[in-house]
Amino acid sequence: MKKLFVTLLTLVCITVCTNAQENKSGSYLFEQFQSGKVIYKDGKVYQVDLNYDFMNGDFVFMDEHDNNEIKLFADPLNVAAIQVEDRIFLATKNGTTEVIQNNPPIHVQYKGKVRLQDKRVGYGGTSATASVQSYSGFISGGRWHQLEGEGSILAGISKKFTINKDGKKRSFVNQKQFLKIYQEKKEVLTEYIKTNQIDFNSIGHVIELCNYAASL
Repeated sequence: MKKLFVTLLTLVCITVCTNAQENKSGSYLFEQFQSGKVIYKDGKVYQVDLNYDFMNGDFVFMDEHDNNEIKLFADPLNVAAIQVEDRIFLATKNGTTEVIQNNPPIHVQYKGKVRLQDKRVGYGGTSATASVQSYSGFISGGRWHQLEGEGSILAGISKKFTINKDGKKRSFVNQKQFLKIYQEKKEVLTEYIKTNQIDFNSIGHVIELCNYAASL
């Protein structure tokens, strides 16, 4: 079945990285590649070992028929969803989004912050500009994919949350943006955030906060 998957998928012939068994750069969502289901909009379902790569902001998969090289999906916009155990990821026009709660619905989108690795300079110092690095990329499915350049590292991960409010999808990344969505409840929510020390980088904290706001 995996042979059929490789044939039908029309793989992008660019290797993202080698040595698929190790996450040396720490740039993946899962510590190891996980067996997951790729669900296409036409109803086809394929199973393959995959992971989410923060460096290019998309899922990649391990091609066991090509020396376990890691590759990007050729047409991500034709993918409806990806399931890894009980976790569901949706393909949207803005990128892959995880469903972290169904009712009320809360989604989160991950974005990696990439910077150049500091280079050694004289007298034991380091400098991010001691050696100029370049990045390469390509367009697939109408989206630009930037590949990791030599010396680039994952400096951090940001989370963008999306909720439904008054029939509209509203997004936020921090307290200021969240309170703007709930202007009419700003005072009570500000106090709740302060009392409970809500961390907007914690998915659990954000779910707790959103559920409380919805209950008011």
